Amino acid sequence: MVVLAWLVLVGIFIPHGVVIYRVPLGHALRISAMVVRLNFAPTMGLLAIILAVSIGTGLIWDSLPFDSVLRVAAMVGNAIIGAGLLVAMLLYFQNRSAIMFAKFHWPVPGQTKEHISPDSVEE
Repeated sequence: MVVLAWLVLVGIFIPHGVVIYRVPLGHALRISAMVVRLNFAPTMGLLAIILAVSIGTGLIWDSLPFDSVLRVAAMVGNAIIGAGLLVAMLLYFQNRSAIMFAKFHWPVPGQTKEHISPDSVEE
C-alpha cells in the first residue's frame, strides 16, 4: 500500500506535464518526480488541502436530501470546486517546474530557440 501511495505521489503531475510541455509520459514522469522531490513539503500541503476540501464538500453535498432542488446546486458546486482544485494543481506544477528549470539552468521541454522571442532573452 505504501509503495502504491508513493508511486501515485511521484506521478501526480504526469497529466500536467503532458499538457503543458507536450512531452511523452516517461519524460512527464521524470519532471513530476523532480517537482515532487524538490518541493516535497509544499506538495504534501497542497495535496492535504485538496483532500480536505474534497472530503469536506463531499460531506456537505451528501447531507442534502436526494429529492431536493439543492441537489442540483450541489452538482454545480461540486463541478466548480473540482475544476478549481484541478486548476490550482496545474498552476502549482507550472510555477514549480518553471522555477526548477530556471534554478538548474535546464532547457524547458518543447521550447527551442525559434520559440523564444528576442525580447525575452536576457543579455
